Amino acid sequence: MQSYKAKYPGIEILVRNSTSLNTIEMVMRNEVDIGIATLAYIKPDIEVIPLFPRQDVVICHPDHPLARKKEVFLKDLEQYKCLLLDNNCSSRRILDEFCKAAKVNISISMELSSIEVIKKFVAVNAGISIVPEVAVQKEERAGELKKLILKDFEKGEKKTMGVIYKRKRYLSIAAKKFLEELKERTGVYDRG
Repeated sequence: MQSYKAKYPGIEILVRNSTSLNTIEMVMRNEVDIGIATLAYIKPDIEVIPLFPRQDVVICHPDHPLARKKEVFLKDLEQYKCLLLDNNCSSRRILDEFCKAAKVNISISMELSSIEVIKKFVAVNAGISIVPEVAVQKEERAGELKKLILKDFEKGEKKTMGVIYKRKRYLSIAAKKFLEELKERTGVYDRG
């Protein structure tokens, strides 16, 4: 976005932070030109530009008993308090599908709508969570959180993050230029 704003300083960009499911709905209702979402629940009238693979990980406080491990299974989490995203988030729906398949019952102590809030609770050792790896890179490098690979997710279908927009909808020149900039910077091309 910074590169785009530098090239086109007169164009205003409004960013809305929302769940993938809400982003898909906003695109479908023509409330936004484009969105970035998990591509697990895309509707037929949506064009997609895949950006990067999405990997969910377990996070815990560095002093948590799990912090000594590098990888865990969902079954290993049953004995701990979990802070999870609410049911409106695709991350949570994906997790629920894996738990059901693995016959695992996670003990949920809090349901929140923000990964940032979840990270803060985990950083004060209020529980563990499962979040997209891309969301915790800074905190992991700073030693504030410990990241663990979730082995159950390695077996399943890989999820992808991507740009979405409504098929056959007129896109403004500004939106088209933003898509071009994104494709150039990520090295991906429209497959729709």
